[in-house]
Amino acid sequence: MMRVLTYHYIRNNGAVLFAESLLRLLREAGLPVELLNYQAPSMFGVETLKRLRIRWPDPLFYARRDRTFRAYIARKIPETGCPPIRSRAGLRRSVPAGASVSAAMDVWNINQDWINGHFPSAYWLGDFTEQRRFAFGVSAYRFGPECGGQFLPEVSALVREFEMIAARDAYTYQLMERAGYRGVLVEVPDPTFMLPASELGRSEICRQACLPADRPLIGVAVSRPYRGLKALLADARQAGYLTVGLGMHCRFADVQRGDSLDPMQWFNLIEQCEVLITDRFHGTVAAMIHRTPVLCLESVPLPWTQSKICSVLDRFDLGICHQGETLPAGTFESVTAAIRERFSGNQGDHEARLCVCRCELQDAARQMAAR
Repeated sequence: MMRVLTYHYIRNNGAVLFAESLLRLLREAGLPVELLNYQAPSMFGVETLKRLRIRWPDPLFYARRDRTFRAYIARKIPETGCPPIRSRAGLRRSVPAGASVSAAMDVWNINQDWINGHFPSAYWLGDFTEQRRFAFGVSAYRFGPECGGQFLPEVSALVREFEMIAARDAYTYQLMERAGYRGVLVEVPDPTFMLPASELGRSEICRQACLPADRPLIGVAVSRPYRGLKALLADARQAGYLTVGLGMHCRFADVQRGDSLDPMQWFNLIEQCEVLITDRFHGTVAAMIHRTPVLCLESVPLPWTQSKICSVLDRFDLGICHQGETLPAGTFESVTAAIRERFSGNQGDHEARLCVCRCELQDAARQMAAR
């Protein structure tokens, strides 16, 4: 039995779909898996505080979002019905000696702050000295060069005992090489690439989202009010588009759906958008799966080799990502013209790249199951 650690409990569409997709992927590879219902105290506290953001334009937005996510997670991930584990000691006791345990997603961060906890967090599996350790789809999140040098010896000691590491991006893969890792090391796409396009038609998807099926939609899934976003969405509105907030509350959008759509409805609606504007990694992944033109943003400029979003764009040869707090100037049509043109290219090539992503994930899952 493989026990898996993820961020399934945070109200984040990508985190939930990642956990759901990973469990299904490993089970299809013949590996018995069970999600550990671990809820890191600091991260769980942040999720609780979000529900109290009474100064937002809609004070109940995050309370409704929390309710939507709770219902979906309970339905799709049965293990969350177990009593939550909220201490590292309890987590350690939950996995017997000799059992296998795997960390997954953005869990290898070096954020010395109260939100993410201190390095190394429980997700580095340093407490599991008597268990077999694996990692699948992990990213060295916010692990900049300055941290890489400072913490590299400790990283080397932590990963030395892992039997297999499947890194989610080239930067994490190279970091493991720098750390002297000698086990099985592979690079894989995000497990959510295994999600298929919906079989529901546009009318049903829009009905579920309480949106008109006869209006062209612009999806907006951003974590902050970028400079220029208000003007860009206003221009799109003048051109006849309906702008839809798909994640955090976006006060510039015509309507909000980040509180009412469950993760799969969110994923399906992205397919129906003419353009998606996002700074979210899994928003970008969903756009790649659906071949939806996407305007990618990153508030903090990162070298291309360290950006999760850029790593996805590279896989599909769609390298357009605007970095910084300010959006490019111009009308909506002029800003998105180049993106639309690139996405209207060879559909066969795009499908082939998507097939490669899925094959790489299946191969890595079978490799882990074989061990």
